[in-house]
Amino acid sequence: MRRAAFLALAGCSPEVAPTNLAPHADAGPDLAVPADAEVSVDGRGSTDPEGDVLEFAWSFDTVPPGSGLADALAAFVPNGDTSGHTAFVPDKVGVYVVRLVTWDGQDASAPDVVLIDVGPPEHLPIANAGDDVVAAVSELVHLDGGGSTDPNGGDLAFAWTLVDAPASSTLDATSLAGADSASPSFTPDAIGDYTVALVVTGPLATSLPDATRVRVVGDDDPPVSDAGDDQVAPECAYVALTCDGTDREGAPLAFAWNVEGVPDGSAATRASFGDAEAGVTTFLPDVRGTYALSCSAWDGAQWSLPDAVAVEVTARVANERPVVDAGHDRDLSARPEAVCHPVESGWQCDECPAFLVDLGIDGSITDPDNDPFTVAWTTVEDPDGVANGHAILDDGVFPSTGRIPAIRPRFPGSCEDRAYKFRVTATDCPGDSARDTVTITAHCCGTL
Repeated sequence: MRRAAFLALAGCSPEVAPTNLAPHADAGPDLAVPADAEVSVDGRGSTDPEGDVLEFAWSFDTVPPGSGLADALAAFVPNGDTSGHTAFVPDKVGVYVVRLVTWDGQDASAPDVVLIDVGPPEHLPIANAGDDVVAAVSELVHLDGGGSTDPNGGDLAFAWTLVDAPASSTLDATSLAGADSASPSFTPDAIGDYTVALVVTGPLATSLPDATRVRVVGDDDPPVSDAGDDQVAPECAYVALTCDGTDREGAPLAFAWNVEGVPDGSAATRASFGDAEAGVTTFLPDVRGTYALSCSAWDGAQWSLPDAVAVEVTARVANERPVVDAGHDRDLSARPEAVCHPVESGWQCDECPAFLVDLGIDGSITDPDNDPFTVAWTTVEDPDGVANGHAILDDGVFPSTGRIPAIRPRFPGSCEDRAYKFRVTATDCPGDSARDTVTITAHCCGTL
């Protein structure tokens, strides 16, 4: 009876609904990224006490001034799913505060935020002020910045400034029409050089300035030279240069290159040009750093103003050492003879005289990178010990000439054989070396 009563009592007790605990949102660590990179945020550190599958909702709490992402929930892809991570593309430099709320199907978490410090982009817009222009006084000059680009694909804003004008000109920095367009214009009022600078601004950053020169000429004016664009070149490489020139009277032009400035430690001079009086030439830098070079044009009566080009010489990324072949070993089989004379103690033989032999005449030295290289010859093996390092007539050239010392036989009918080994080492401009040896075998036989 007691058991029945207990069962009846138990059957009458009410059900207790289980209690759900809210999940915990974790928006991840704060971030610092450049503006031209996609920003990934990760909420997979979020948890739910019951282990329920979570949904994630991302939104912006704060965006930098001027950003269009303030109300752009669609900037997150995806949003509200169960993957836990998403991404967005910043449209301004500054601090973004991103909010995360998670949902376990019954309750939402308290929000958590992540701060994202978006710095300047790694790649700035590039201003291109166009080619230099030659014009006449009172001629309307049109400039062209259409070659400017933004690596991040944004629209560009243009800002042109007249930064220099001839002393007799009345124009100033505000004299450009359409200075905020890609193609401004102005009317020069004096003969001489005008310098106009362009800066472009994209959604994320502003470019460095670029400039173009407007040469305003009159009758029988001097020519105009153009040394080309600035260059970046690896060390120990010939730099290709081209000096273009124009002359309003159409006169044929001659050219002259000069070195205006060199980095510390450089000994570069005008002799470093392949041909300092050619429009198309080369220049060989000798150390890393920035070189200032210039070219001028001559129309037979007047020189142009020199135009400058900067060459920045950087470290070589990779280098291949020279390839050295000292030539074939040789046996000088034609045996010279030395007369032997009887003496009280036996025989006294004359010497086969010293003679010269070509070294490297059938060999070669090349450099896979076409680097300049130096040559050094040395005597490796000298069986008589008489060369003393002076067996090479010119140890800094290839091919060269070696000296085989005099050889003396011991008695009539005896032949003395001597093998002399010479080594040549080639060292290229970056400092890598290669070497090879050649052996010359000489003979001297005694006779009566």
